[in-house]
Amino acid sequence: MPRIRETSPLFFDASLPDAEHWQEEKSPEQRIPALTREILEKSGHRTFEESEGLLQERLASTQRRKARGEGRLSSARTIDELKAEPSEKKVLDGALAYLPIENDAVIINASDAHGNFADLSVAIKTFIERKARGEKVYFNFSGDISSGDTDNIVPAMEALSSLQARFPNEVTIETGNGDRRGTSLLLGYSREIAMRFAPELHQLLENAAEQKVQEYANEQKLEDAAQAAPVKKIAYGAELARLARLAGAKPSTATDFNREYLAGLIKGMTGGRKSQILSEMVGGLGKQIEPLRAWEQQEAQAQNQEVLRQARRIYEYWQLADKVMNEQPALAVYRSPDAAVLATHSGFAAGGKTLTEVAYSPKVYDQATWNKLIHTDKGEKPGDTEKYGAFRSFDPIEQGRILENILPKNQPAVLVVGHNHGNFTERLPLSWGEALRVENCVSSHKKRAGEQAAYVEIDVGKLAGSKTTPEDAIAFKKISPEKHD
Repeated sequence: MPRIRETSPLFFDASLPDAEHWQEEKSPEQRIPALTREILEKSGHRTFEESEGLLQERLASTQRRKARGEGRLSSARTIDELKAEPSEKKVLDGALAYLPIENDAVIINASDAHGNFADLSVAIKTFIERKARGEKVYFNFSGDISSGDTDNIVPAMEALSSLQARFPNEVTIETGNGDRRGTSLLLGYSREIAMRFAPELHQLLENAAEQKVQEYANEQKLEDAAQAAPVKKIAYGAELARLARLAGAKPSTATDFNREYLAGLIKGMTGGRKSQILSEMVGGLGKQIEPLRAWEQQEAQAQNQEVLRQARRIYEYWQLADKVMNEQPALAVYRSPDAAVLATHSGFAAGGKTLTEVAYSPKVYDQATWNKLIHTDKGEKPGDTEKYGAFRSFDPIEQGRILENILPKNQPAVLVVGHNHGNFTERLPLSWGEALRVENCVSSHKKRAGEQAAYVEIDVGKLAGSKTTPEDAIAFKKISPEKHD
């Protein structure tokens, strides 16, 4: 059977050879600018059809890989039980990705871009340069592409998708809580898609959202209009969803679109105030998993048909992007002969004792991307650390206990996470020693890591060679404005 190509001429220069042979045919001086152009410079400048096609290709490719890996990893109790065929460089199964790597490999990790394409590009460009020179280098993005602080989620998503298409065996992406099961509809992604690809619809939705903000401020008798600001993104996404549904957009499934979680998100974003306006929005969002009723079909006939057509088009693009993000694993395991690196957005499923439970338990699947490490000696308590609800949190001792159940014995290990918007290392106690936890955030936005923004380089060779000073294997590469040029 011929090998299925991971790339498509629709998004890459059709004159370029396949990535696996390209390095043999071109010098680094030729490869680097060409890859930079294809992966970074095109991002944010594609047509709607090109951007949509790129996401469709990524979804299909991920699903193919999962189908090939189904049942291969999901019974593993520990990392030692993970297996791959000699020819396989990467296996996907459910919420788990497994990559057998070399002892002398380097992993570049970036997390929590939150739409900050400029900062993410610095990390991606470093990977491109090193990979084009033939180095054994891998790239991992540990979650939160969307819920943007800037209107650059689309190019960030395109860049990661293009990078993964060009280097399918070396690039892994984990889903983040901001990307999970419909969340990004209410956190700015849908707004950006409309703004880029349907400006007239965007203005209509913007006006409708502004009106809802004013209605909410009046309902709540708010003296400061800024207190009603979170309602704008909620109202924008809800109105887009309503129009798209009237236009006949395919209903989401309860698995893809978590109504209960979105209701909790809205409650958290608005301080838990009782509101008829918000209740109506939640009720409307709940209908996204239901077929259109007869009386709603009549209502649709009375609407502007061009507006409905555009709304469906934009909403279905968002649905596609949401599905691409939610097909990504929750946990990636990089395993060399003498060390292990685990990458996830924010920890593990609560109460998991085996690798399968940590990555797969359907009852805690959402929480797997929400858990957070806390420090009781600093007065932090479980539930107090989460803005959008009381989710399970771990202290270092409990996180160490979970790792101890799944890690290879007496080998150095690193757990790299995002979610908390910091950049530092911390040791986690194990019965036979310690694991190193690395916290990472690439976004320099003031809401995120600010001046401490960085990507991380993990030198697996240094990690494998040192059981006492794993910090020597970690290098934080600070993001600075001049590096954007």
